Amino acid sequence: MELCAAKTLRRVIDHENLSSNPDRAWSLFRELADGLAYIHSKGVIHRDLKPANVLLDAEDHVKIGDFGLAKPITRHQAATARKELASLIVSSSPYLSYSNHIYLCLTPVPH
Repeated sequence: MELCAAKTLRRVIDHENLSSNPDRAWSLFRELADGLAYIHSKGVIHRDLKPANVLLDAEDHVKIGDFGLAKPITRHQAATARKELASLIVSSSPYLSYSNHIYLCLTPVPH
């Protein structure tokens, strides 16, 4: 386990101006997406992902923390969830569709 010295994405959002540094914002987003893809590829869903649970190490690399609500997901559950979310994309408000679409893109079916 690595020390992340109490620096969270929540703290960065609240106290730093990420909009003035889009390269950093995109870097954090990419690392978060990669981390989620990794845990999903291992058949685990986090279920409590929020800025306070996204830690940053001394080199500003993303570490996903607090797996207290995480649970394993089977291949069947993942496929079913993807179908349910796909129907939400078609039938939901435009502001929900984009986030659902990103979730589907980042969530591979576990092997």
